[in-house]
Amino acid sequence: MYLLKKFRFILLHIKNILPDYLLIAQDLIVILSILTEKNTRKNQSVFLLNHRSWGFGHQLLELRYARFIKTNFRKVLITTKVFSNDFLHEKMTDSCIKTFRFNFLFTYQIISEYLRKNFKSIDIGAGLDDLSYWKAIEWNCFNRVNNFSNHIKIYKSFPINNYEDLPCFFSKAEESNLFNELSNIGISENSWFCVIHIRKNEWSSLRNTNLKTFNKSIQHIYNEGGQVLLTGEASSFKNEIPTMPKNASSPLKLFALAKQKFMLASSSGPSHTSFIFNVPVIVTNNFYWFGYSWSNKDSSLPRLILNRDDDKLINFSQYSNLLESDCITYERIDSKFEIIDNSEDEILSSVRNKLNEIKINNFEPTINQNGFRSRFPKDHYIHLMNSKIDDSFYQKYRFLLEN
Repeated sequence: MYLLKKFRFILLHIKNILPDYLLIAQDLIVILSILTEKNTRKNQSVFLLNHRSWGFGHQLLELRYARFIKTNFRKVLITTKVFSNDFLHEKMTDSCIKTFRFNFLFTYQIISEYLRKNFKSIDIGAGLDDLSYWKAIEWNCFNRVNNFSNHIKIYKSFPINNYEDLPCFFSKAEESNLFNELSNIGISENSWFCVIHIRKNEWSSLRNTNLKTFNKSIQHIYNEGGQVLLTGEASSFKNEIPTMPKNASSPLKLFALAKQKFMLASSSGPSHTSFIFNVPVIVTNNFYWFGYSWSNKDSSLPRLILNRDDDKLINFSQYSNLLESDCITYERIDSKFEIIDNSEDEILSSVRNKLNEIKINNFEPTINQNGFRSRFPKDHYIHLMNSKIDDSFYQKYRFLLEN
């Protein structure tokens, strides 16, 4: 009886771990195929490393950068199998970049490091690699270390309002089918719509937003003859507004971003939509005041911070000191401070401003914002960002932004 129980235990153990062993075996086969490939052996490939394929914003930025890089070598992208949007990856890499995918992060990291040391490689990551990211958080030096990441190089690569390097994402037949899918959600092809992206995530929760703060803006959009499509974690709120299903296809999610009139976003990956679709974006509750999006059609609403000790909002100088001391990161904020959501009226003003900018086709700021921008060193990446702080917000809080 004892031996039978032992045998059953061993079988159960094998049943539980066998799938992982098979996945590891798959990764080893991928490694062998990379190293034995003719182009690799002849050193005729350039390996594109540190692509965070599981982050939608990173996909948008890094895949365009990967396409744009001029090289005489065959481009090979090393990724994990966790993709934020498979359709986006397929379109951006089709015919110009070969992709090798890994099941596990540790095998992905091992081969990446080996290729970095022994072959031609280019770091295309817009941020730190995962190991560096979490170590920087742990050692309270994230903001200082993050300054060495690639975002400056990426933003500097692309001329403003030039999208010639991008592929055609949707054929006419695909557009027709995807418009039908949007119609099934509740979005009519006969009227313009705005995507509102709601972030609600345990990771980097300081960037989360509350749908209630968008109520006035939603009503204004409908009053102007538009429609609203909610994406992200909007399904966690009870509402009657058309909402993108969580199980929606990758093409449909991308199609909605491409065909909207403008976007109202959390400080999250989809806020980089303008980087490939030339769609105006309003980034609300932007925790990083200088972390604008790239396009000159975009606007930002910084998320203000209250000092609990004196019950006053902090100004830019104080904010900068908190960043330098890592009292503020994506992961946390010192308990002496409280983050303040953008108000309904502030978001509504930004929507009114954006609709007017679209109407007159002029996205230049109506208020001189050099008093804020000039506070950054000349080599800071804010000077490569073509967007602005929303005019109404800047006017209201100029005394904080310029001091």
